[in-house]
Amino acid sequence: MKPIAPPRLPPPDAPTGWPEGDLIERESYADLDLTDPPCDHASRVSLDVVRIRDGAFAGLSMQDWSMDDVVLENCDLSNADLSRLSARRVSFKGCRVSGLKLAQGRFEEVSFLDCQGKYLLFESARFKRAVFERCTFGDANFDKAELAGVVFLACVLPGSTFTGAKLNGTDLRGADLEGSRLKLAELRGAVISPAQAVAFLERDTGVVVKVDGA
Repeated sequence: MKPIAPPRLPPPDAPTGWPEGDLIERESYADLDLTDPPCDHASRVSLDVVRIRDGAFAGLSMQDWSMDDVVLENCDLSNADLSRLSARRVSFKGCRVSGLKLAQGRFEEVSFLDCQGKYLLFESARFKRAVFERCTFGDANFDKAELAGVVFLACVLPGSTFTGAKLNGTDLRGADLEGSRLKLAELRGAVISPAQAVAFLERDTGVVVKVDGA
């Protein structure tokens, strides 16, 4: 897969605060470069070419947001509700994401880099080209998600579930799936390594795989 397109960054002279001083519900924002901005519950916010560093979004209700060319760096998204997020060319970098709700979201050209957390909710989300790299997601819920074109690189997914997920073309070779609840029958269409294939076969069917001469 060719590399994910990176988000466009705001210009060097971009404003460093919300235009009205605070985040406002149903407002659109463009060309901003923010560090630790004031945040509160707000739905249907639109961000276009925005970078946010050290944002404190923990526990906030942020449903139905739209993000195009957005970077979220070292932000605390723990227990935030970003259900039905529409994200295109968005990068989550080094974010805390325990309990983050991204159910029913739409993700295109999106990357999660060095993010950590448990109990993420991706249920029924739809992905079109996305990368998860150096992430640890314990007990994440990918149930009924469409993960075509998603690549996992150096990720650890203990306890994660994929019930009813569509994995056609999903590259799981870079994921540590030991301890995940993913079952052999759910891997249809996914790309996995020979070692992963043997592990699932032995775990789920009781078959013992041995190389010649062993």
